[in-house]
Amino acid sequence: NVDIDKNGHKVGTLMADWVRTGYHGTDITCGDTILSSNKFLVSRDDEEWLGDGVYFFQYPADAKWWCSSIKILTDYYVLVAPLESDLNYVFDLDNPEDIIHFQEYAQKLGNRFKTRRDGEVRKLYNAVIIKQIQATFKIKGLKPFAIITGSFNQNRLFPVLSDKRFNVKPKQVQYCVCDQQCIKGIAVKEKVC
Repeated sequence: NVDIDKNGHKVGTLMADWVRTGYHGTDITCGDTILSSNKFLVSRDDEEWLGDGVYFFQYPADAKWWCSSIKILTDYYVLVAPLESDLNYVFDLDNPEDIIHFQEYAQKLGNRFKTRRDGEVRKLYNAVIIKQIQATFKIKGLKPFAIITGSFNQNRLFPVLSDKRFNVKPKQVQYCVCDQQCIKGIAVKEKVC
């Protein structure tokens, strides 16, 4: 494994052409498992926002928000990890070319996946589209995307910025790592107890 500092930066190594630092919020038990095994647990659900993978935030404050506001945890870790990939294997939903590709798949699929595997009505289609793109790549003998990234409005309520005179629209950036080889280390950024 690679040595990293408390901010998630690799110490003395070369970088790939897509390099980010990701922050992962998790409960103490899962965090201890991740730290002892040096491997993250994969999120798998029919309605994951960016498909199956290990989720990271661009900023540690978002990982803390996830733990305290969404998961309602009082004891948790914010783990930090350097993330690296060849840019060709990053599907970026903020990139105009990638969002066009995403939209084309969405139009092809239409309403074929209205219900989840458990029979419930599907609320989000993101994961369905991304899984279909990944499956198509595999069928064609191509390497699927290693990382999928997108921006969301979560945890970004700033009343002053809702004034029409401001065109700044802060977004929460998430990284879904599908290939754990892109995770180049794990460290504790913060432990909240």
